[in-house]
Amino acid sequence: MIKEKMKEKKRIRKKVYLLLIVLIVSIFLSSSIYALGITPGRTTFEFEPGIEKEIVFSVVNTEHKDMNISIRIEGEWSDLIMLNQTSIGFNEDEYMKSLSYRIKFPSDISEEGIKARIIASEKASDNAGGTDIGVNIAIEHQIYILTNKSMLEEKNINVTKVFVEHYQKGGSAKFEIEVMNPSAQIMENVHSTMLIFDRNGLLRSQFNSTSINIEPDSSEIIDAYWDTYGFSEGDYGGNLSIYYDNKTEEQNLIIYLRADRIEIDFGKFEFEKKAPFSEPIIDIEEKLGPEMIVLIGAIILFIILDIIIFVRLRKKIKKSAKKNKK
Repeated sequence: MIKEKMKEKKRIRKKVYLLLIVLIVSIFLSSSIYALGITPGRTTFEFEPGIEKEIVFSVVNTEHKDMNISIRIEGEWSDLIMLNQTSIGFNEDEYMKSLSYRIKFPSDISEEGIKARIIASEKASDNAGGTDIGVNIAIEHQIYILTNKSMLEEKNINVTKVFVEHYQKGGSAKFEIEVMNPSAQIMENVHSTMLIFDRNGLLRSQFNSTSINIEPDSSEIIDAYWDTYGFSEGDYGGNLSIYYDNKTEEQNLIIYLRADRIEIDFGKFEFEKKAPFSEPIIDIEEKLGPEMIVLIGAIILFIILDIIIFVRLRKKIKKSAKKNKK
């Protein structure tokens, strides 16, 4: 009986080990997905036959790691777009790099929509040929074209106010974003993304808002929540992107984080040049990285499960031993 219990324990332990291995592999395979960002996520153009434009966008190294990035174009208009670079490299002290592309419009289009995607992905470090890994829709820059017909009597959405009330230090700050729809059409699925940068230009946080519909010629408030744990008091730069009707409106913000309040102004934040190792980083996630935090959590969970299994099997063995004595 005791041997059977020990065999059962071994089987359970093997399953737990297998689960832990799968979890660890999943973490490291997915690391490249979370290591990158692209801003803006979409650029919308009014169609103009035969015209050429040059557009700047940025790739963000959100995990502050050494890596090589490949840049490529996909979609219907991929032959009409030329990148100034098809690859870039980051070291751990570099957080954002700007690139550009030239686009030449054709003489005519049949319909509006997404005509191309510029995708950034991390190159496999052990592959000299630079095979891409971890490609995900979250790290693409979309090129959206509007036709003259859809632009008729079009009016853009406006961000009229951004504010935070009832803030407590280290807690979750509720951003209330007042958005106005000046058009005669209802605007559906209006939502936003907020990027928070420190004074060195380091991307410290990214969060999304709720999604709402806004009636014609009216205003509504979109809610978004910023977890300020680990953030020290000071001034931060913000980039607010509002998405609606396949369009994007961006607004630069200056965010004043204080012990008992958060104040927000419209305007461009003046970043300082970062001196290497000039300031200790107190954010646990920035010290260890999200993969390491999840890995540590998985190991702790495994230890707890192992203890529970051991205690339960020990009780069963004792009960069996008592029965055998009787």
